[in-house]
Amino acid sequence: MNNYELTKFIQSRNESHSDEVIINHIENITKRESLIEYRELLLTYSEPRCFYTNATLVEGKSKVVVDHFIPWSFVHSGNLWNFVLTTPSLNSRKGSKLPSNEYINKLFQRNELLTNVKDQNVREEFAKYKESTVEKLYGYAEINGFQTGWTP
Repeated sequence: MNNYELTKFIQSRNESHSDEVIINHIENITKRESLIEYRELLLTYSEPRCFYTNATLVEGKSKVVVDHFIPWSFVHSGNLWNFVLTTPSLNSRKGSKLPSNEYINKLFQRNELLTNVKDQNVREEFAKYKESTVEKLYGYAEINGFQTGWTP
């Protein structure tokens, strides 16, 4: 955020560049995309259950949303390996917190199942997936001040 604000300040003082040069590039990098496609993939290839509570998620009775296991505010990218299904209220309560360590192994187990799916889109999503990378990202998020140990 500091770099973003500094960039805005510098750009406002730089008369040789238009307002669109730097800021738009940064803002395009950090735009959140719709997660509907990922929700559908997860509903197709896994149980319609809340990742955190294991409660059944029924479309129409309770809405199904996609949560970033490692918060989007840290990873700034959409990867299927990082998405889990939950309810809107749990997603809001979790916010930008890191789930308790007990959920990491559950994520690894779920991702192991998804790596065996024949769907080409899912295969492409998992082409560069590594558990060690997820562990490092989780650790880096913790080092960078993200609250750990969240449970519903």
